[in-house]
Amino acid sequence: TTTTTTTTTTTTSCSSCHAKAKLQKPSGEAKVNSVTPKQYLELRKRGDPHVLLDVRETVQYQICNLPRSVNIPLSKLQACISSSALISSSSSSSSTSLTSTPLLLQIEQKLRNSVISTSPSLFTAQSKANQIPASTATTTTTPPLSSSLPVYCICRRGVFSIIATDELTKLISKRLPKSCSKPSVPMFFYNIQGGLEAWKHEIDPSFPMY
Repeated sequence: TTTTTTTTTTTTSCSSCHAKAKLQKPSGEAKVNSVTPKQYLELRKRGDPHVLLDVRETVQYQICNLPRSVNIPLSKLQACISSSALISSSSSSSSTSLTSTPLLLQIEQKLRNSVISTSPSLFTAQSKANQIPASTATTTTTPPLSSSLPVYCICRRGVFSIIATDELTKLISKRLPKSCSKPSVPMFFYNIQGGLEAWKHEIDPSFPMY
């Protein structure tokens, strides 16, 4: 599914810590690939290797999160993108790649080191509300992939995750091969529609929210 949204500059506040952040959203319409919470649950049941990226602020992530997700706040991603753009525009070298700056490579490596590979046998008819077991899910530092690494972005309501999916698609997924120290599979980014609120409503009513 492709999600289209028109984005602008906005100021958002965290309902938990009352902190405010001004987020520069992509101009125009962002068209991103999306999956529903049920589709995401199915790939977890199958044990498809992937990354689950939670782009909420850390204080919100610490309140509640899906097991084995990795947290990189959207504000940090956008600050990284902005600083990378400045580095690229100020450089006189034509070989400088916007996606080869050290901070972006750190983010990319963090994603690659957070691959989930959940065994389908962990899910039975007795599984409470289809919850994903935290203690038996596994992560690997080497993606067990041959062609691509899917990254699924999630937030509270599916708004910031659309922005993250769009911007990461434009940056990391287009990274030049020479900017990596060793060959690695490409990453593709997907938005989880409706975020954690949709997860609670459609998948797990017992999931805590704030």
